[in-house]
Amino acid sequence: MDKRAEAFAHYNDAAVLQMLIEVLPQIAKEVAAPIGAIDQLTVVSTDGAGALPKQVTDNVVQTLSMLKTSTGLDLEQLIHRSVERASAGLTAAGTTDGSAGERPAG
Repeated sequence: MDKRAEAFAHYNDAAVLQMLIEVLPQIAKEVAAPIGAIDQLTVVSTDGAGALPKQVTDNVVQTLSMLKTSTGLDLEQLIHRSVERASAGLTAAGTTDGSAGERPAG
């Protein structure tokens, strides 16, 4: 596991993010599989059946936390940084003079 974490350290954020995004659907599928296998369900709760999607979300959050603990990769932070860079790139690409795409009057 240490060798794998060391190898990931040599990738840039975009490469790591791309690899992780590719496996996220599989992670979500595996986390949701036990709930998907339920044939009949009787809910005895004040939260109702709405608690089930929350449980799946909580399981994904726990999985991401385990990923961070075991590999040192913080997927949430990688996503935030990538979104910020993309937003900054779109802003910079949209204008060259800082005018946010406004045309001069006249």
